[in-house]
Amino acid sequence: MSISFQSPSILGFRQELNTKFYLTFISMGVFIVLSSVNGGTVFAQKKSEIDRRAKVEVAQVETKIMSSFEEIPGRIVITSKEAVTASINGAIEIENLVVGDEVTNGQVIAKQDSSELNLKLLKFQAQLRETNENLLDNASEITEEKQLVEVMKTKVRLLKRKAERTKKLVSQNALPVNIAETALDESLTAELKLISHESSINRKKSRRKVLLGMVELLNEEINHLKKEIAATRLVTRTAGQIIYLSRFKRGYAREGEVVAEVMSPSNFEIEAEIPLEYLKFVRSSDSLSGRLSDGSKVKMSLRVILPKEDVQTATRPVRFSLIDKLPKLMMAKDAGLILKVPISFKGPKTVVSKDAVLPAAGGHIVYLFKEGRVKRRFIRIGSSVEDGFIVKSGLIEGDSVVVRGNERLSDGNRVRLNGQK
Repeated sequence: MSISFQSPSILGFRQELNTKFYLTFISMGVFIVLSSVNGGTVFAQKKSEIDRRAKVEVAQVETKIMSSFEEIPGRIVITSKEAVTASINGAIEIENLVVGDEVTNGQVIAKQDSSELNLKLLKFQAQLRETNENLLDNASEITEEKQLVEVMKTKVRLLKRKAERTKKLVSQNALPVNIAETALDESLTAELKLISHESSINRKKSRRKVLLGMVELLNEEINHLKKEIAATRLVTRTAGQIIYLSRFKRGYAREGEVVAEVMSPSNFEIEAEIPLEYLKFVRSSDSLSGRLSDGSKVKMSLRVILPKEDVQTATRPVRFSLIDKLPKLMMAKDAGLILKVPISFKGPKTVVSKDAVLPAAGGHIVYLFKEGRVKRRFIRIGSSVEDGFIVKSGLIEGDSVVVRGNERLSDGNRVRLNGQK
């Protein structure tokens, strides 16, 4: 037999549990079973309330040693470019290239007609061969003259001794005077011939010097012509991109006329007009950062402050050398970027994460997190830094701020940390 009845007074759970009691009587004993129709209602309500709390992530406000910054527009400038010019006056033919093509160091851009130079080269080479032949003949002549000189020296010595003996015999009246005179004449004639041969050797040696000079000059002319002929193949000495090219595929170019211009990827700098009051801070900085128009970032260092001043804006043009390589799409003259220029010396600065800052009427807000609740706080921010903003007022180091899930929060909301059970 089973009897069902409600007994709210037994345990005093009338309002909280709305419990029904069931008594089951069995012949062998009595069992009382308690069961709740709305069991766990309070627990379920609390669990549902917790589940409805917004999930958030928080981060702490930090103090960092850094400078304050101001964003100033800048531009990319080309420091130098290579001009490929015609080497001679003559016909020219451009290679199969167009503006924008990438070229390598030593690549041929155009060719010029070198037929006249080749003809000159052949003439100089023929003159060089002739001069070398003359040098060989000259060397043979000098050798022959030297041999004749040696013979004449011997003959002169013999005739001198003969003249001396004849003179002695004449003095002893052993020979007539005319014989002595004849011997002396022969001796003098031999000496004259010796002098003539020695003079001839000197002339041939002088001639040899002239011929050697001609050989040297001809070799110089030939080497120069070879270089000129090689230069008719107009090549670039810079690896980069063609930014200018002659509009004539075939035509006539004068010596020195620009046929093409090539820009190297390494020949870029950043230029910006920096206010005079910030120059001392720029000088003291090891490096600066900038944001390109495509969103990428780049680092640079001060190279020079140009000696030119704009009186109206109180600025000077400053050039920066790139530390990072520019993205290929940004390698363009006058491409824009934003520089983060220091406007103070380094010191302690309060920094808050960018993800924590939300725009609001009249400024910016963050949500402080403490003991499961958030509190809206108006703050005043300064310049941006990596992944954050410098805080001028409203926060202190160690404050916990919501960085994720703060888009739909209201002041005083209860929240729970992401991943918290």
